[in-house]
Amino acid sequence: MSIENECNTPVRFPLFEFTYTHKGHTFTGHIGARDWKDAAEKLASARTNARVTGQRVEVIDGGRYDDE
Repeated sequence: MSIENECNTPVRFPLFEFTYTHKGHTFTGHIGARDWKDAAEKLASARTNARVTGQRVEVIDGGRYDDE
């Protein structure tokens, strides 16, 4: 994840993993944050005001596994 700092230069954060359960299934996501505390604070904010704002679609090439 990359954001811009006060000088408009890219800043990279490590990704922190979170898991949640929905209708009996467990899912995993990631949050870019400075540290564990920052990640927990961002997750708390997401709990209160997150919204679905778009869709990301990735095509994964199965390569040689398609025929197995």
